[in-house]
Amino acid sequence: MLRRGVVTLSALLLAAGVHAACSKEERGEDLYCSACQMFIESYMITANKPVFLTKRDKTAKGVYKQRISAIYREHNPDSLRVVDGMLKIYKGKEHLLYQKVCYKYNTAIEPAYSKEDADSIEEEVAWKEAQAGKALDEVMEKIKVKDAQWAIAGKEGNRRYVDFNKAMSSGDSMDNMSMGGNVGKELEECFSMFRTDHLKMLTSALANSARLYDSGG
Repeated sequence: MLRRGVVTLSALLLAAGVHAACSKEERGEDLYCSACQMFIESYMITANKPVFLTKRDKTAKGVYKQRISAIYREHNPDSLRVVDGMLKIYKGKEHLLYQKVCYKYNTAIEPAYSKEDADSIEEEVAWKEAQAGKALDEVMEKIKVKDAQWAIAGKEGNRRYVDFNKAMSSGDSMDNMSMGGNVGKELEECFSMFRTDHLKMLTSALANSARLYDSGG
């Protein structure tokens, strides 16, 4: 079931267009598809717990944290780290803070928090989108780990990106395997492009699913 979701989301990314920094022409279709599949697999595995197995905070603080984080994730990811501190300063005035953030980034303002709205399907979907966005952030952090050793395995036309250490521990052949500092950079560029260009589609796919393996459609 997870595999079906990976294949479907990968197909959507592949059909959605390319970016100059990571394209089939630049990487070769085999490596481009490999990067796409790795990205989706990592995303779905990372997102399972926060999206489907975590209890949602329906308090005013929890709702506004989700709303403000969603805006920053799209417009200014570096500010995500200050959301908790801002909410602490604006305790009891969370909607005012939220309005200020909306004005700054020209984003539509949702109604003020109410317990009834917090229990709505719309808020549930919005929360799941925010959780999925967090998972994407984590995926990006994982690909940037300095100790990771990435390699390219396979012959032309059937190449794929692999974790060199995992490949060795599993007994994979060293034949047709190449390494280099640029391999990790290539993967990071592709992951960054997938996240940036398809953020809404990726988070919505999970937010509108009841379970992880439903996200394949």
